[in-house]
Amino acid sequence: MLRGACLLVLVVGAGCSATASPGAPAPGSTCEPDDAVTSKCTGGNGYSCEGSDTPDEADPTLLCSVGEPLSCDEVGYCCVTAFASTVTCAPDSTVTGCVSPSIGFSCTGTDTPDEGDMTLICSCGVVSGSETLFCCQ
Repeated sequence: MLRGACLLVLVVGAGCSATASPGAPAPGSTCEPDDAVTSKCTGGNGYSCEGSDTPDEADPTLLCSVGEPLSCDEVGYCCVTAFASTVTCAPDSTVTGCVSPSIGFSCTGTDTPDEGDMTLICSCGVVSGSETLFCCQ
């Protein structure tokens, strides 16, 4: 597997190391839980993936930030479990300006995303048409 060789080069050549939580990736996915990425997330869990794989492709219950390059062909993501609640907010990948590890949300009422998931920390809302847009971690 290329990942092992790449990490070996980094460890030997640059003195770097990678820390991953135990556990196999989802079938057909290269994404794995990653403690080093989790330590950079404000809430949620960190994942590292190879190539163009993303954690939310393998597990649609996840909502993930824009990926940050880690090393070689690896990208890190901060993810939260998508919430189901009575708030009028939903994850929205079209919200622009959210800096990783933030995730975009749009709300159609007066609710805020953190009312649906108290672990989220959100920006002030920006009105856009009939919606209010947020970046949350």
